[in-house]
Amino acid sequence: MPFSEAESLLDHLGCQVVEADKQRGALAAALYEKTKRRGVSLADRFCLQLAMELRVPVLTTDRIWASLNLDVEVVLVR
Repeated sequence: MPFSEAESLLDHLGCQVVEADKQRGALAAALYEKTKRRGVSLADRFCLQLAMELRVPVLTTDRIWASLNLDVEVVLVR
């Protein structure tokens, strides 16, 4: 999908795109110790960190996230 279409779709859905800056990267990296035994990727840690930052539930199909014991509500979508 071309970027312009993806951007339009995100706007239509009311999704906000946020920057993956140095501070967010450091916070996501800091989650490594709490998640390393579960094999959570850096990309997944970015997602979890952002949900924690924004104080919103995180939606996932990955059941492992529900057992992470982080300060975020994990909602399994299937």
